[in-house]
Amino acid sequence: MISVRKMGAVMRILIGAAAIVVGLIPVQSSVAASKPHKHKPDFSLILSTDNVVVESHKDMDIEIDVKETNVSHHKVNVGRLVEEPGAWYSMRVLLNGRPVPTTAVYRDMLAPKKPDPNAPVEFNPIPGVLPPRKSKTFEIPLSRYFDMSTPGTYEITFWRGTDEGQADNLDVQSNTISITVIPNNNRGEQR
Repeated sequence: MISVRKMGAVMRILIGAAAIVVGLIPVQSSVAASKPHKHKPDFSLILSTDNVVVESHKDMDIEIDVKETNVSHHKVNVGRLVEEPGAWYSMRVLLNGRPVPTTAVYRDMLAPKKPDPNAPVEFNPIPGVLPPRKSKTFEIPLSRYFDMSTPGTYEITFWRGTDEGQADNLDVQSNTISITVIPNNNRGEQR
């Protein structure tokens, strides 16, 4: 038989254990609530171009069309905070599976700049809202950002975040398209 004294000690242990378990439940719930809710992307990205085959020359002009389609049931922001189209997307351009050299324009655009405290603040947002099931096409001057003068087949893929800088951001990836650059028959023009 268990004495009352031992029974009291056992009860205190059980009550203490129960308090610990009950005390953990709100902590677990608040941890689950603080995790960002991942959602499906609100838009899709489809790349296309009229420049499927391009002859290599000094002033090549290769443009990519990016069709953004709202795949949600609510309006989606397609506005841009900067006017430089190369900053709107993350871009990967490969030649024979290797990254293509970037241009000075693209490197300067991506390099962090030390702000000039005396310079006026410039902010030129490009507004835009896309209704459900509607699309908008943006033109990206790809050859402005990547040196594509070497003959070969280039593979191009873009990404854009749904909520960049936020915990629930998703990177939406486009399809991959190919552009073939052929040698220029007039060797004086070639880079």
